[in-house]
Amino acid sequence: MHGVWKYWAPPLERSKLATTTFTGSSVGVMIGLPASAYLVSHIHWSAPFYVFGALGVVWALLWSYVSGSSPANHGYISADEKTYITEKIGTVTVQNMTLTTLPWRDMLTSTAVWAIIICSFCRSWSFFLLLGNQLTYMKDVLHIDIRNSGLIAIFPQLGMTIVTLTSGQVADYIRASGKMDTGSVRKMFNTLGFSFEACMLGCLAFVRDPVIAIVCLIIACSGSGMCLSGTVFMRLFGNSEL
Repeated sequence: MHGVWKYWAPPLERSKLATTTFTGSSVGVMIGLPASAYLVSHIHWSAPFYVFGALGVVWALLWSYVSGSSPANHGYISADEKTYITEKIGTVTVQNMTLTTLPWRDMLTSTAVWAIIICSFCRSWSFFLLLGNQLTYMKDVLHIDIRNSGLIAIFPQLGMTIVTLTSGQVADYIRASGKMDTGSVRKMFNTLGFSFEACMLGCLAFVRDPVIAIVCLIIACSGSGMCLSGTVFMRLFGNSEL
């Protein structure tokens, strides 16, 4: 999606369009965790693998039909929409890099590149930590039955979905209004999102009350949704977005 959006997202609509796309990961977890808990409890431990594997194949076929790498290559986009997008974005410069032509020294000594690496690592680490261990944490630490924990796990992801969509709209509004430049907006959302997430996840180490722990999880996940208005665009559009 990082490679696709640079051809499709007009500059002042990038936040809301791309955050809407990446909200799919939160919605998927929100549906998948309780569904997995149900399948494991009522069918077999392997059932989620078969169900989600089959759905992934179906989705891949649908995606190959409805998608296009750029407006120019799309099968049935309207002429007005194609003109609007291409005029807003302009010419997209693509360089076919190889391992020998990549500017390794400039990349490794670039503060912008290291900012992208560090933020991307932190965002991915916390997301997959919660994805892989949230149900286990509720079961082993909070002693919540797996059938109930699957339903409770919806709320942190719901909070992330709402905050992700909202932050994308707010980020584009601030940029379009001229109140803050693009770099400042990205840094603000990164700072707020990572701060909320780090504080709340740290609190979980000292909390054993299920209600307080779930509230901390909801705030942590919701806060991480703000990071998508920062880290995603640093990866999508590069140094110009810092």
